[in-house]
Amino acid sequence: MSVYYIRILFTEFVFFRRGVGWGEVFTIAPWLYCVFLVLGIAGGTNREALGAAGGIGIVLFVLGSWMNT
Repeated sequence: MSVYYIRILFTEFVFFRRGVGWGEVFTIAPWLYCVFLVLGIAGGTNREALGAAGGIGIVLFVLGSWMNT
């Protein structure tokens, strides 16, 4: 969650050519943080070991984040 959040903020400030206004930053950043905090807490309650599907999911997440950036 933290890596994704930092990546989104980096993308907003570095790669957007149009620039990002502070109003947009204070709207998008807290919203993203809240969404991923909830997802992180919900995912953290899973007591099962990481299986093949979880490993594939991590690879797809990293690949998708790289492509998005």
